[in-house]
Amino acid sequence: MFRLVVRFIVHSLLRLTSSVLTLVASRTSPYARKTRIVLAEKKVEYQMLETSAWEPGNPVHAYSPLGKLPVLILDDGTHLYDSRVIAE
Repeated sequence: MFRLVVRFIVHSLLRLTSSVLTLVASRTSPYARKTRIVLAEKKVEYQMLETSAWEPGNPVHAYSPLGKLPVLILDDGTHLYDSRVIAE
């Protein structure tokens, strides 16, 4: 039940700002850092939803079947996961 509530809240927040890409990541993750550097070098505007993959009820599993960070949510709702895929 808690996961459904978290998922609903995250989806609601993302719908309000759907014109900007959303990066679901952790500040301590080296893979998320790599992704943020690539987005900055390409001058891509994004907002960051900071979370931890280890927290219970985190929104990561709603976007990534692997349950790993980072996840980039495109403005059309498509989810890209794995830093190598996002960097391309």
